[in-house]
Amino acid sequence: MDTFLKHTAHDLYSRYGDHISELCIVFPNRRAGLYFKKYLSEIVNKPLWSPDTTTINDLMRDISGLQQADNIKLLFELYKVYSKLKKSNETFDEFYFWGEMLLNDFDDIDKYLVNPEDLFKNLKNLKSIQDQFSYLSENQLNAIQEFWKSFNPDRYSEHQLDFISIWTVLYDIYNEFNYILKQNKIAYEGMMYKSVVEKLKSNNPVDFSHNKYVFVGFNALNNCEKELFDHLKNNKKADFYWDYDELYINNENYEAGLFLRENIKTYKSPPSFILAENSRNLSNNKNIEIISVSSDVGQTQYVQKWLSENQPLLTDAPDNTAIVLSDEQLLIPVIHSIPDSIENVNITMGYPVINTPIYSLLEHLIDLQKNCKVASTGETQFSYKNVLAILNHQYIRSNFQ
Repeated sequence: MDTFLKHTAHDLYSRYGDHISELCIVFPNRRAGLYFKKYLSEIVNKPLWSPDTTTINDLMRDISGLQQADNIKLLFELYKVYSKLKKSNETFDEFYFWGEMLLNDFDDIDKYLVNPEDLFKNLKNLKSIQDQFSYLSENQLNAIQEFWKSFNPDRYSEHQLDFISIWTVLYDIYNEFNYILKQNKIAYEGMMYKSVVEKLKSNNPVDFSHNKYVFVGFNALNNCEKELFDHLKNNKKADFYWDYDELYINNENYEAGLFLRENIKTYKSPPSFILAENSRNLSNNKNIEIISVSSDVGQTQYVQKWLSENQPLLTDAPDNTAIVLSDEQLLIPVIHSIPDSIENVNITMGYPVINTPIYSLLEHLIDLQKNCKVASTGETQFSYKNVLAILNHQYIRSNFQ
């Protein structure tokens, strides 16, 4: 049975042949691109230049000409603007929580092409909502009205007063923050996306580095992505491949197909791309075995037992076996439970920084500072428990052995 990516590789190679190297194939993430190249290499039996593969984020960055800055840099720039316009004496530590919320909001505003001036209007005059926001649905209008009804000018709470003081300057903060970022040629993700749309709608032609773009495996699209897809489709510069199961596509009661149903109609796949067998996986009979274990340790022990008993299956088709964890804390125990005979393991989940030794060392150092005291002689004294915890830490202890 072909996977979706392998089926896509077959179709593209059958359509473009040696010219497949001229394509730019866009995926939602880098991992999909790696597997696509792997499947393509299995199909091609002669030397061939590989097509360019990229992610949608990298494509937007290249077209926009802006460099995505890291969150800390963005938060510091936002803090400067916030302190200036709100005339606030908050420290950066106090602002950090607000800052992350604002960055996320600005990101959504730009990706969905919302008019920031409309959004940040003072909505206390409920009667004006119908006129100013006529493009919103009835449910959205009701939600806005219900939210602002709690703001009674005669009895504002302290938090509501603080909220209003920020709300009244948010549009100015948004504008100045974007202006400063553009001056430095950096951006947050949503700003890059919006910049691409502005370029597409301008009179100046956009310089695309490839003649054809292939978008593979997308699902829910934001408005900026739709604008890019529309532009390339209308200029006959795009192909689209969608990964889905017929069960939730053909039945509108399934929410899983909500976005894909629209995408399939608007951005049609090539006629040569016939659904693979795996598009009917959910409708096929399944062989499901439920094993009862009493603890998390029992789960990892059973994983080890199962892997050992099914060693031939894993050797023949390792890509067809997946271990899905219900709790990310089980990652390390499961890794340790994998038999030594299994050499190649592909881990596709993040490792929590809270579980790393450096995190525990920082915790010990913070506890050391929190519990220190200054004696009457002016000497700083530390708790022996905190000192011993640091000296016995694996990073420190290893340096003295």
